[in-house]
Amino acid sequence: MGRIFRTAQATSDLLDIWIHVKTTQSEAKATALVRTIERKLRLLTSQPQMGRSRDELREGLRSFPVKPYIIFYQPQSDGILVVRVLHGRRDLSTFFEEPPE
Repeated sequence: MGRIFRTAQATSDLLDIWIHVKTTQSEAKATALVRTIERKLRLLTSQPQMGRSRDELREGLRSFPVKPYIIFYQPQSDGILVVRVLHGRRDLSTFFEEPPE
């Protein structure tokens, strides 16, 4: 299994998701959702090509849904780089105008 690397923005996205779900639903649901996302990240380290190519947003970018969120990542030689985790209803193109940090 490869490693999971995260941009600072991806880490912030996950915290924001947890806070939002905790506030609007419950702490248990927030924790369960973030755990589900983390399980999918581990899966993606072993099968990084299983996500959809998103070259229209940024070259080399892939995505994988964890409804209602989408994980955006880039395969690396030793794992994946998680670039963002965003709600699927957002205008996604606006989040990928700048290169990752």
